[in-house]
Amino acid sequence: MFAIIVHAVMPSSGVALDVTSFDSGLVQQFGFPLVASVILSFCIYIFSVQLLVKFGIRRYTNDNEERTFMPKVSEEYFIEKKNKILDCAGELLVEMPLYTITMRDMIKRLGFSQGTIYRYYKSTDEIFVDLMNRQIAQIDVIPQLEEVMRKESSFEEVLHKSFEVFAQYVHEVQKSIGGKFYYEIQVAYIFDEEKRKRLLSHSIYKKNLEIIQEKLVNYMISYVESQKTAIKYSLEDFLPYVCSTIDGICNRQAFFMETQASMHKEQIDKQFQMLADYCCTVVMEG
Repeated sequence: MFAIIVHAVMPSSGVALDVTSFDSGLVQQFGFPLVASVILSFCIYIFSVQLLVKFGIRRYTNDNEERTFMPKVSEEYFIEKKNKILDCAGELLVEMPLYTITMRDMIKRLGFSQGTIYRYYKSTDEIFVDLMNRQIAQIDVIPQLEEVMRKESSFEEVLHKSFEVFAQYVHEVQKSIGGKFYYEIQVAYIFDEEKRKRLLSHSIYKKNLEIIQEKLVNYMISYVESQKTAIKYSLEDFLPYVCSTIDGICNRQAFFMETQASMHKEQIDKQFQMLADYCCTVVMEG
């Protein structure tokens, strides 16, 4: 009888139970109700563990590795949950400074349990980067820049057009995510090198920014080498200056975007064209 009960409750639990230990001697010594109660309690425990594992509630450590069991869900459900979290982050970013937002703030706003939100994101930092990526995923600039650089035009024309494409990209990114969010996420990890490398390496914007700057720098280097011209500054000094100026223009325009939104694109275009003029002067005239 005991064997039938155990097998019915935990057919696939992987738990081996020596039923012979529950012999008539135990019944005679302790009485049938007590022995039956122990067996039933054990079976209920095993059955409960199976339910917890099935529905993603149980967390345990195996070989020093923490594992969380989650129920299988559709991709649509997973994306929907993540989008709810990202939408919530976007709302909080309008109301609060980025550095003050915590996971507790999001849990409270969403009405999620603490365990639920951590199934999708480990920290607010991951949420912020993912939110930025979602907002700008459709803004593609690299093919357009490569097309400009392939044209057989003068160095000056190509450089000015390239900076124009660059300025348009920055404008669209800042317009999509807002100047406040742009500025805050750029400076949030400036003094935390480990976090900056780990998080911003997943940023679409950061990757595109590095690609654009690299292409512009390589284009100027190629021109200098092909013309065999001597420029006033060494490339080791000049090129970092160009990249720093680009970062400065982007951050400054993001900072003032909230108060000067109508002039945002005009100001970015103007400052990038001024930088293009300076680059042409240094590279072409020495």
